[in-house]
Amino acid sequence: WLESILPFMKAAVQAEMAVDAQARKESNPTSPDSSRKLLRFCSFDFSSVNSPIDMVVGSNEQLEHSIDALEVVVREIEWQSTHSPTNSSARAKLLLVLYAMTTASEGKAIRDACAKTMPNDNGRPWPSARFIKASELYRAELEALVASSGKDETSNVEDTAMILVSPLRDRFSTQIGSAIRFHLRRLFDPIPMFFTLPSKHYQPPDLSDCRAKTYEIVYLRAPDGIEPSTDGSSGPAPLWDRPISHVFNLALQRTYSYYEIIDEIKAALGGGSFGSPPSFLLSQASQRCLEGRSKDIGEMDIDDILKDIDIAHICLTAARATKFVVSLLRWPGVAEAIGDAGGWASIENLARKIEKFRLDKDFPDEAHFAQLSNIENLLSKLDTDRSDMLVAARASQKVLQDMWKRFKRGGGRMRRRHTFDSVVRQVLLDDSRTAVFPQLGTPGQSSQ
Repeated sequence: WLESILPFMKAAVQAEMAVDAQARKESNPTSPDSSRKLLRFCSFDFSSVNSPIDMVVGSNEQLEHSIDALEVVVREIEWQSTHSPTNSSARAKLLLVLYAMTTASEGKAIRDACAKTMPNDNGRPWPSARFIKASELYRAELEALVASSGKDETSNVEDTAMILVSPLRDRFSTQIGSAIRFHLRRLFDPIPMFFTLPSKHYQPPDLSDCRAKTYEIVYLRAPDGIEPSTDGSSGPAPLWDRPISHVFNLALQRTYSYYEIIDEIKAALGGGSFGSPPSFLLSQASQRCLEGRSKDIGEMDIDDILKDIDIAHICLTAARATKFVVSLLRWPGVAEAIGDAGGWASIENLARKIEKFRLDKDFPDEAHFAQLSNIENLLSKLDTDRSDMLVAARASQKVLQDMWKRFKRGGGRMRRRHTFDSVVRQVLLDDSRTAVFPQLGTPGQSSQ
C-alpha cells in the first residue's frame, strides 16, 4: 500500500537534499570547521531557504534553486491528485503512520527506522527528531491531496471551501513571488543605500551591478495639479514617493482584479457590452441610497453597496494602472536598460510556473504575477482592452463621486452619520489612496 505514494515521498526528500546541498555550497566550502558538516537544519519544509539580498549579486540563486527543486515535488502532487484516485486506501494508512510518528513515545521506533533508511547524504546523519515535524508536514500534504482528489465538477461551494491548502504548493507559490519581486526591484529601483555614510575610513562598495539603469532613465512624480505633501502628515506615503517596483506590482494587482471580474463589469455596464454613454447598473440598495429614498442603511444593504463600490474602484484603478504599465515599459530607453540587465526571461519563466500549476487559483497574493508570463502579450492585451477600460472608468468615477457626496457627511436633514455610513465613508477614503497613479518623468528635467 505504500508503493503508490512513494514517488511523492522520494521527490520531497530529494528536493530537500538538493536545496540543503546548495545552501552548504553557498555558505563557505573552505571553512576549517568540519563539525558544521554534521549539522542538519529543518529543511523539509523549505523554510530555511535564504531570501535574496538586494546588495549581493547572485543572492537569488539559492531561492531559485529551491523553486526548481520544489517544482518536481509539486508536479508529483499534481499527478497524484489527477491520475491516482484509487490510492485513497493507501493514503489513509499512510496518514495513520504519519500521525503515529508525531507522538513522543509511541512513534520513536518508527522515527528511528526512518532515520536508518534515509538516503546517504555525504555521511551527514538524519536525526530521529526531524521526523516529528516532517511527518506533520507530509500528513498535512496528504490530507490536502486526499481532499483535492475527491473534488469534482459537481462539488458545491461549501465542499470547495473546505479543501485544505497544500503546504508545499503554498511554499512553492510564496518562493516564486519572492523571486519575482526581487527581479522587479533589480530591474526598476535605484541602487540600495548604505546605512553607514562614506568617510575617509570607509568607502562603500560599488553596487551598480545590482541594478539595471532604469532608475537613471525614468522616475515617478506627482500627477499634474497635485502638490506633494510638505506638512509632515503621518498618513501612508503617496504612490509617487514609493519605488517603481512597488507601484508596478500594485498596477499588476489592479489589472488582474479587473480581468477576474470582467463578466460582472460587463453586466454592470448594461448587459454584457461596453456601451456609450457609460452608466453602471447599481444594486437596488445603492439606487435607494443615492436617490434619497433610504436615509438609513440596513445590514441587508451594506454588502450590496460595498460590492458596487468595489467594482467601481477596480474599474477606475485598472484603467489608470494600465496607463502606468504601458507608459513605463514603453518609456524611451527602459526596454534597452532592462535588456542590458538580462531582460524579462527570469521573470517570465517564474510567472509561467504560476500558470502551469494553477497557483493563481489557490494563492491570491502571487496570482497577479501570472500576467508576466509573456511581457509582449501583456502589453498587447492592455493595448487592446484600454478603450473598454476607459469606458468602465468613466462610469465608475461617477459612481464613486455620487457615493462620496452621499456619505462624506452622512444622510438626512441633520447630516448625522448613521450606523453604516462611517463604514462606507472609510472604504471610500481607503480606496482613494491607491486610486491615483503617479506620472513618469526624466531625471534632471522639470515636470512641465
